[in-house]
Amino acid sequence: SKDREHESPTSQADNARQFATQSCNDDVNPEIIQQVTDLIQACYTDMPRISAESLATSDAMSGLVAVQAAHQHLLHSQHAEVDFVLIVFLKLLQQSLSSLQLVISENAALQRSVQNSGVGLSEAPTQ
Repeated sequence: SKDREHESPTSQADNARQFATQSCNDDVNPEIIQQVTDLIQACYTDMPRISAESLATSDAMSGLVAVQAAHQHLLHSQHAEVDFVLIVFLKLLQQSLSSLQLVISENAALQRSVQNSGVGLSEAPTQ
């Protein structure tokens, strides 16, 4: 909207945080929780299902639940196959991965956790 164009970056960030919090705390699609639970168990294969489900619905994972919901919304939208939408989405994912790699590289405990999890930083589907 035109009003949104004139919002400060701080105001836009606050609105995004509020949306993410609402997305996680209000009627989260059970399928999204199931997907996050599956991801948790893929990373921590010894974790009991009930523990993974509890973690998926915890406040600590609310941001991740919001991200998964946003990804699913985009990938299932009518715009999912529009080239510029997917190219910008891919760039966003690449920037996010770069940011995560920087955070991990600066923290030895996180480096060990990533190594122990078996989740590779450069994992990408191949064709």
